[in-house]
Amino acid sequence: MRHRNLLWKGLLGLALLPLFPGSCQRRPQAPAAPPPPNYLEQGDRYFDAGDYPGAASAYSTYLAQNPAGAQRDRVLFRLGLAYSLPANPARDPVQAMAYLNELASRHPSSPLRPQAELLATLEGQIQQLHSDIAERQQQVANLSQEMEQLRRQESELQRLQSDLKSREERIQQLTEELEKLKAIDMQRRPATPPR
Repeated sequence: MRHRNLLWKGLLGLALLPLFPGSCQRRPQAPAAPPPPNYLEQGDRYFDAGDYPGAASAYSTYLAQNPAGAQRDRVLFRLGLAYSLPANPARDPVQAMAYLNELASRHPSSPLRPQAELLATLEGQIQQLHSDIAERQQQVANLSQEMEQLRRQESELQRLQSDLKSREERIQQLTEELEKLKAIDMQRRPATPPR
């Protein structure tokens, strides 16, 4: 009998189950807020993958959100590298030197300081060389213009010399013809006695 009561209660429960659909379902819970992004890890992933603009953005956000972060010297060093690498389409040597110099001045005991100072010095030398190259290229362009002008002047001078030679030859020819005409004229005139 006991089994029968349990069976009837179970059947009755199953029969009533469709009448109360929400009673057996779990109530939806509000989704848990995602953890805040770890900009340091994001920057490292981007940097290691060669996405230097992405790394620079993540590292800059990390610096802004962590003014006293323990990894600031490493982040400043990586930012300096990211902005100085030629593979970075957003390469900015001035910004690179600023980050490297900030590392050297604000973190004097950092193990990255010597490398940062060396990189900043090398970047400064590279910038000076680029400036020197640009200056030399301008000088070459100016000298090329002067040479072209001298070539034009030389060509004009050769043309004038040729023209002068032609004229001198023509004058010589005309002078010879004039002398011949004078000689002919002198032969035609009767000699008149002097009075």
